Parts: sequence; structure tokens; C-alpha cells
Amino acid sequence: MVMKTCPHCQTELASDTLFCPRCAKQVPGTGEDDLLASSASDPTGLLDRLRTATAGEFKIVRELGRGGMGRVYLAHELALERRVALKVLPPYLSEQSEVVERFQREARTAGKLNHPNIVAVFQVSERAGIHFFTMPYVAGPSLRQILKQTPQLSVELCRRYLREAADALAFAHGRGVVHRDIKPENMLLEG
Repeated sequence: MVMKTCPHCQTELASDTLFCPRCAKQVPGTGEDDLLASSASDPTGLLDRLRTATAGEFKIVRELGRGGMGRVYLAHELALERRVALKVLPPYLSEQSEVVERFQREARTAGKLNHPNIVAVFQVSERAGIHFFTMPYVAGPSLRQILKQTPQLSVELCRRYLREAADALAFAHGRGVVHRDIKPENMLLEG
């Protein structure tokens, strides 16, 4: 079998691997650009499949964002009549068992963290080959959105945001959990 190395974490990988199972970053290689481009140019394909797979359980409202490990959708959970966020693993990643395991492990790990500054995980699911987990919907903006509108925050706000983020990280680290993707886009603000 032909092997290659992840340029981000140096993990040995099979030559056809698109995303590293260790660091979840995209791995350059033959044919992946076509696959990623077709996935990015057809965002409704996943949305339609998700709507069909979760019909009767969730009403999918709209896409909220995208990241390296999936897309996040705003949904209405019908049984409990509440808004939730669904983080969905794209189909092209669902074909790699290591990535699916990492995605599920991420959800289970986050589900064990009960802290006011950490978004909880309600459930981890798979429907018709689509892997996803549900979380409370946070309606507030991300720190990135705030910084775009107000590039120079007050000292008081900076202290508050840093203290809340540090409290959440310390809580997670105290339980052996390392986030690995702290950035303004992933910091959601309420109130």
C-alpha cells in the first residue's frame, strides 16, 4: 500500500486519505481537490439528504456555518419544540471510519462537560449514513463577528471574554480534554 504523511502532524496515512484522522486537517493528495470542490459547490445535496434522514425528528431551517469536520445547521427539534444546532459530518468524510470515530468521540467528550461556558451536546446520532450530533442553538454572534463590527473592544469586555474562555478551557483541561481549535469563530457569545 502506498503511504503518505500528514503535513500537519506527521501521521502516516494511506495514499487515498483526504483528512487526517489524528488532526482532522485536509491532507493534500491525488483527486481530493475535485472531491472537495464538488462537495463545496453542491451544499444542498447534504442538506436535502439531512432533511430526508431526519424528517419527523427535526425540521432543518438553514446552514449556520462550516468547518474542517463538518457543517452546522439550525434545526427545530419537533418532539421537544426547541431550536438546536446540528453538527453534521459531510458524506465524503463519513467514508473514513477513523474520521467517523473521531467525530463521535468529539461529541461524547463534549457531552460529558457540564459548564456554563461550554456548549453541551444533547445526542450523537446516525441516520441513513449521515453522522451528526445536536447541541443547544446559541443565537448570539461569534467573537469574530463582534470583532469585525467593533475592532477595538473595551478593556472590560476583553477581560470578560478572556475570563469566560479561560474558565471553560481550565474546566475542560482539568478533565483531560483539549479543544485544539480555539479561535474567535468558535467562541459564541450570549447576553
